[in-house]
Amino acid sequence: MTPDEEEFIKEKLKRLTESVQTHHDLANFIAELLHAYENGYFEEQDVVEYLNGFWGLTRALDSWSRNVGYGSEAPEQPDWRWVARLLHGAFHHS
Repeated sequence: MTPDEEEFIKEKLKRLTESVQTHHDLANFIAELLHAYENGYFEEQDVVEYLNGFWGLTRALDSWSRNVGYGSEAPEQPDWRWVARLLHGAFHHS
């Protein structure tokens, strides 16, 4: 994958993450994550590595939220967009 392709996918996923409002949007977003993974955008990993990343991200959710600019802390009642953010973020924390 070229740097231009990586940048395009990065921006596309960022835009899609922030546009998730419904479970249908989330399903479409997950399909895009899967497509990006299958095409080499994310480092290859097994489900245990991914879930470890998801676990670590969830444990540190308030500080992660502050560091990436989502607010001072994670919401007690997350919405579909937050689910998308977590699914996407787990790739980077595994």
